Amino acid sequence: MRRFFPKAWLAVAILAVAGACGSDDSTSPTQGAAGSWSLQSINGSALPMTLGSGSQAVTVFASTLTISANGNYNEVVTLRPAGTTSNTTFTETGTWTVTNGFVTFNDQTDGITYTGLVNGNTLTENTTGFTSVYVRQ
Repeated sequence: MRRFFPKAWLAVAILAVAGACGSDDSTSPTQGAAGSWSLQSINGSALPMTLGSGSQAVTVFASTLTISANGNYNEVVTLRPAGTTSNTTFTETGTWTVTNGFVTFNDQTDGITYTGLVNGNTLTENTTGFTSVYVRQ
């Protein structure tokens, strides 16, 4: 997912144990960002990736972001908190818009907003301290 973060799933996981492109001036979703996206890296590190340390660590194994042309999105993240042997999933849902090529995600799961930029088949999301890179599936 997601994200990057304080994306909800990351923040929750860490606390628990741890399209549009170019000159598009539209403020509504465009088909350019719509589709299914797979998380490839967080802050330049490929998945799986462990965030945090000790009992606060969480390993992110995968995230699939589905952006619908109707302005909704959802993201399903597979992760494993430190000290556990089973993976768990976290789902984030929300809405999105596009302005000047930047996608704004309004996370309705946790009430946060973050941005991304679509460049061809790559979506780069930015939130405080995190850069997440997705590729179109």
